[in-house]
Order: sequence, then structure tokens, then C-alpha cells
Amino acid sequence: MTRLARAVAARQAGRAAQGFARGKLGADPVLPALLALPPLGAVLDLGCGRGLLAMALLLAGRADTVTGFDLAAGKIARAAAAAAGLPARFAVADLATAPIPPCDAVLVIDVLSQMPHATQRDLLGRILAARSA
Repeated sequence: MTRLARAVAARQAGRAAQGFARGKLGADPVLPALLALPPLGAVLDLGCGRGLLAMALLLAGRADTVTGFDLAAGKIARAAAAAAGLPARFAVADLATAPIPPCDAVLVIDVLSQMPHATQRDLLGRILAARSA
């Protein structure tokens, strides 16, 4: 996975962003768990931040496409720039109200704890409704 973390880091603008990407992906237990799963197809990453996990899945061949939503416009801009040429789309969205697009897999990593309980339930309900539609 070190090679994968370096590949994602190389797409980041600036040494600080590259170091952050290497450290985040190198220490995050979520990435090895996702890489151990069968291919995920079209992935929706809710609360994608800088898109590091999404790019790692694409570069590892574990996702066909990725759509990432995050409230932070600066992080979305960084994600979009770093993912240039990859089948990825990043957009600023408020997860409390954003429509859930069609996808094969949904990632909700480090997001729910940032939301009030009612908003968590609503988001999870919208994800389930979209998945069963």
C-alpha cells in the first residue's frame, strides 16, 4: 500500500499536501479494508475531503468511477485538481440535503459523528432509499 499512497500523493499540489496524503493513507485502517473487498464499481464518497480515498480506490482498480461530495469548497477544488484525468467528479454539497446519485457503493467515512442524530438518520435513510430504487 505504500506504493499506492505515494501514487496518490504524487497527484497532490505541493509538498505539504503530498506529505499529508502519504501520512493519511499510510495510517488509515479504512483503505486496506476497502482494498480487501471485491471491486466496488461506481463509488459515492460522502464527506470525501481532498478525495484521497477515492483516488486510491481508482488507482488501485477497486472503483470504476467516483463521485465525491464535501461541504468544504477548498477541499473539493484540491480533489478535482488532483484527480484530473481520472473517472472522478467532486462537488460541493451539504450532506444534510444533497440528493444521493445512483452508485454501487457508498462511503461515509468520518462523517456521521459530525452530524446531529436526526441528520444522520435522514442521510442514512436517503442512502438506503437510493440504493433500493
